[in-house]
Amino acid sequence: MTDRSRDRTATERFEIRFEPTTDRPNNDNTKPMSNAFQTAVKPAVHHTERHDAIDRLIEEDERTNLSIIVQMSGLRASFRRQALEGLAECNATDELEELAEETAIDPSLRRRAAALR
Repeated sequence: MTDRSRDRTATERFEIRFEPTTDRPNNDNTKPMSNAFQTAVKPAVHHTERHDAIDRLIEEDERTNLSIIVQMSGLRASFRRQALEGLAECNATDELEELAEETAIDPSLRRRAAALR
């Protein structure tokens, strides 16, 4: 086997292995890395810009991304609470229920998620 054919075979395996799946439902039309989400989680973003980005996530009903923000321990608590309240505005009861049971997040956020669901 030549180096070129070995490289092609490895590439072909990579492409097959990492094909996107279409069998998973996307209940909230979330783009995994929307611009608003990137701004919300990017380091060195002014707090008003971060709050505005989270507001856009709420307006666009990006439930999965809001849930991720709630779980990000590196973000200030005010941003995590804003995302949690946004999930309630989006009527995201499934996400709120999951967060209420998620032991990896702060107990106060779990309690608030339970109260909001």
